[in-house]
Amino acid sequence: MAHDTLWGVFPLLRFTIFDKDNWEWFDDPKIMSTSRATVGLRDTLIENWRNLPQMDVAYAAFEQVEGTKVRSYTLENETAYLINESPKFFNHNALEIATALTPEQADTFYAEGMNREIGDILCDTFGIERLIDFRIEEVDQFENDYFFVAKAALHEKGKGISKDRTFVYGFTRDVTERIWWILLPIILLLLASLV
Repeated sequence: MAHDTLWGVFPLLRFTIFDKDNWEWFDDPKIMSTSRATVGLRDTLIENWRNLPQMDVAYAAFEQVEGTKVRSYTLENETAYLINESPKFFNHNALEIATALTPEQADTFYAEGMNREIGDILCDTFGIERLIDFRIEEVDQFENDYFFVAKAALHEKGKGISKDRTFVYGFTRDVTERIWWILLPIILLLLASLV
């Protein structure tokens, strides 16, 4: 969990009344949904692809803004942070990708995902044999529920994307507006105890 979220700064707070795993009381629900999906996929890859040595990862994250899929640097940052927590992965950031690809190829990579040509160029540039295309996408937002999916596809140099693909959902219910119904009585009791 990133240090810039409430749970990252105060991890023991989870053991208080705010222990509903998928309810978000304080932080941005899009960030928390992304975190849940990323951690779930990261752990699934470690468990299921354990025969691979350290895995190189190129990642992208997208959210919905007024019904349009838009690249989100904030969600990419959260994704990179959480992937990088495990030494099993080595992140290749947007600057490395932009350096390796032409602007048109970079646009294709971010818009459509990794194809064989782009994957081979990235593998050659990074000096590796395989690369994971790791993507986070907002699937839906219904009322106060946020749904994200994390996808991973393994690209092997000279072969393209293999059939090894993995998907994990992350979701969060935004209940930030309810926090005052919990904090107000606590504050009032605190003030009453001081009087």
